[in-house]
Amino acid sequence: MADVARVAGVSRSTVSYALSGVRPIAPETRERILKAMSDLAIRRTCSPRAWPANGPASSP
Repeated sequence: MADVARVAGVSRSTVSYALSGVRPIAPETRERILKAMSDLAIRRTCSPRAWPANGPASSP
């Protein structure tokens, strides 16, 4: 999640909120997050809490 946040230029909390829908996120911010995930080849297959501590790129 940290990599997505860095690429999107937002905090890790904002990434979590955008993916979980817990809080409203500006559409432009949501698009930046989704683009960052695409750029990093990350698919949303599970919640960010299930990602390894070092981010999804570190999983096997």
